[in-house]
Amino acid sequence: MSELRWFRLHTNSIDNVKLRMLAFEDRWHYIAICCLKAEGLLDKSDDKNFSRMIAIKLGVQALDLEEVKRRLMDVGLIDDLFQPVGWSKHQYLSDNSAERVRKHRAGKKETPVKRFSNVTVTPPETETETDTETETEVKHSVEVSTASEKKNAGYSIEFEQFWKAYPSDRRGSKKRAYIEWRKVNADKGLIIGDMLQRTCSDRLFIDDGGKFVPHAERWLSGERWESGIRPVSQYGDITDSNIETAKQWLRSQS
Repeated sequence: MSELRWFRLHTNSIDNVKLRMLAFEDRWHYIAICCLKAEGLLDKSDDKNFSRMIAIKLGVQALDLEEVKRRLMDVGLIDDLFQPVGWSKHQYLSDNSAERVRKHRAGKKETPVKRFSNVTVTPPETETETDTETETEVKHSVEVSTASEKKNAGYSIEFEQFWKAYPSDRRGSKKRAYIEWRKVNADKGLIIGDMLQRTCSDRLFIDDGGKFVPHAERWLSGERWESGIRPVSQYGDITDSNIETAKQWLRSQS
């Protein structure tokens, strides 16, 4: 029986803003694409049936596949060849231990050990021996440790995501904003998603370059994410002046 391959899916994926911006169906499409990547199928992009193969695996029609790809690309989860963005940051060569175990067994066979008798035996493998960290894993462990220390000494990961999404010229004091962030008693993942949506569709953030957007601390203290988004109208504001102008134009046409 061939070895089943696997990939790492970190527990904080449930709070990943990019995933939460997707419909449930597209979240599954992304997981399916990660499975295809782990199997090596996404590395066959030169195959003439590449797109058809992916469509079959994802359970969608070939015509719908491009739309699925567009939606996943829009939130930055995959690239134009369906490759998961940042794959190498979360997956390690040592995750597939088959070759490492084979080398370990071969080495043990070449160096037999005697234990209280004249019979030559090979000591059993231990979990520690077969799971010895590679250079990549050691490097990753150091990076994780450093990141954890930074997190404990500074700002939370969720706040950093919110801060990055907030318009850079309207952020104000990061320290004061973080104080207000810690007071927030709401789903912070939704707040981050709301901010990402507002920066590209809310009139307050778009009109006049967003100069009337309050500083981040005031946005948080006022729970402004609870207010509705005012979409940008392609027809401009409906004001008394505009209405009077329209009436004058209609009279001139009669």
